[in-house]
Amino acid sequence: MPIVALVTFYVALLGLFLLFGLKSWEEYDRFRLLPKLRRKADEKALILKDIILRFLDIAKDFPKYSLLVMRIILHTTMVAFANIAGATERGAHRVADFVSHRHRFERKETNSDFLKKVSARKEELVEKEKPGSTRKVGRKKVGKKT
Repeated sequence: MPIVALVTFYVALLGLFLLFGLKSWEEYDRFRLLPKLRRKADEKALILKDIILRFLDIAKDFPKYSLLVMRIILHTTMVAFANIAGATERGAHRVADFVSHRHRFERKETNSDFLKKVSARKEELVEKEKPGSTRKVGRKKVGKKT
C-alpha cells in the first residue's frame, strides 16, 4: 500500500512539473498548444466546479436530512415490527384456543354438597327478588349534614 501511494505522489509531482514547464515554454514562445482542447477542458472544468458547489450546498443540509431519513426508516421499521408482533400474538391466541378445552367447554354438575346448597340458595334469592321487587332504595346523602 505505501508503494502505491508513493508512486501516485511522484506521478502527480511529475505532472505538475510538466504543466509548469509547458506554461513557461508557452509564455516564452508566445505559442499556445491545443487551444480548442484547452477551451473545451476549461468549459468542462467550470461545469464540474458548478456541480461541486451545488453538492456543497446540499452537503450543508445533509445532517438534517440524514436525521429525517433515519427517523422515517426507524419509524417504518418499528411499525412493521409492531404489525408482525400483533399478527404473531393473534396467531398464538388462535393456537392456544384450539389446543385448550375452552372452545368445547361444557359445565358439569358439581359433586360437592356444599356447592349444591350455595347454588340453590342463590337461585332462591334471585327468584324472590324478580317478581315484584317493590323495595325502595334510599339515596345516600353525600356531603350534607342531617
